[in-house]
Amino acid sequence: LKAVVSTQSTGDDIGVKSRRVIIGNVSKYIPADQRDKHSDQFTYKWLLYVRTPPGDPPLETFVSKVVVKLDPSYLPNDIIELTDTPFEVRRRGWGEFPVQLKLYFGHDDREVDVTHNLTLDTSFSGVQTPGSETIVDVEFGCYQNEMPRNRISDIKRTNARTVPPNVDLSK
Repeated sequence: LKAVVSTQSTGDDIGVKSRRVIIGNVSKYIPADQRDKHSDQFTYKWLLYVRTPPGDPPLETFVSKVVVKLDPSYLPNDIIELTDTPFEVRRRGWGEFPVQLKLYFGHDDREVDVTHNLTLDTSFSGVQTPGSETIVDVEFGCYQNEMPRNRISDIKRTNARTVPPNVDLSK
């Protein structure tokens, strides 16, 4: 798959669709007196989400699964396959790291690879805090004289702005 910063139509795109995917995270610092005695090294709760912007078609209409690869410190549970909505991963941890994701489209399992940098609350407030978002514009479909394929047409990294509703890390 080819990642390009911007694309312009050359007239040879046949049946090409573009969809925006948002990969983001929220976190909550766990004060020392509230940590589980058996896992007190975990100073944060965090949630990673994959979704579409409000008003866009639901993610499950064009994404068949998401495979998430966490930091090796989560071994043997560092690879998670998400096949149902919501496409979310909840964990406890102690540091920031790049998360590798594979987004699979449709029944033919064509995929794109994306990296999201998991960021945690640096204020140590104990309040649920938006982290970062990776906004990916994906084109998929057919181009004239080519096999069907997917490609990333644009990637933007921002502070989290579109945290999904009903995300609650107090559990």
